[in-house]
This record gives sequence, C-alpha cells and structure tokens, in this order.
Amino acid sequence: RLRAGLNAITHPRIAVLSAERLAELQTGPHPYIIYEAALLVENGLHHSLPALVVVTVPESTQLARLVARDGLSREEAEARIRAQMPLAEKARAATHVIENDGTLATTRAQVERVHAALVLQLTGSTS
Repeated sequence: RLRAGLNAITHPRIAVLSAERLAELQTGPHPYIIYEAALLVENGLHHSLPALVVVTVPESTQLARLVARDGLSREEAEARIRAQMPLAEKARAATHVIENDGTLATTRAQVERVHAALVLQLTGSTS
C-alpha cells in the first residue's frame, strides 16, 4: 500500500518530466534515445516507444548483482525482484533482448548487434 501511494505521487510527475526531456532529446543528432526504467513494461510505457530492449539474466545472477551493487540483504533483493514483472515476461514484450549472463565480450557483441538494428530501424541507415 505504501508503495502504491508513493507511486501515485511520483509517477505522474516523472511521466511529465520524462516526456519533456524526451521531446528535447528528439531534436538532437542521436539516432535513438535510451530510456532506462525498471518498471517500464509494468506501467505500459513501452507501448509508446518505437523499440524496447530488455536485458535478461537468470534470477540467481540478478539477485547476486543486486546484493553486490546496492548492498542489499538477500531478502531485500528478493523483495525488489518480486516487485517487478518477471524478466521472461518483459522479454516477451521486447523488440530486442540482450542476455547478460555470459562473458563481457558476448554481451558487448549482443549490444553492438542491437545498436546496429536500432539505428537501421529508426533511421533507415546502417551508419
């Protein structure tokens, strides 16, 4: 309940600010804009975007990374993961999926392929 109340206060303001910033960025020289948000699919915001990239990892890796990166306890990290839609469901909504459970080189190669596909999709150019 507390989270729902907080979301009701913050999400409308975040949406307005995000829309303003996205409008500013769309006038720039970049082929696309990256909008990172953990709850993008849960809130249905991905429907207004031309593409959705979802990065997936096994839950055990996700858990370990949350604990290491954010200093959360295992229980806190599990609660954060449970508060979100499962990655497999988000991946089904994606236009591009990056599996981030291999080597850095493997992940980098996937990112480069997705980047090239996005540039082609959104600009019609391969450069």
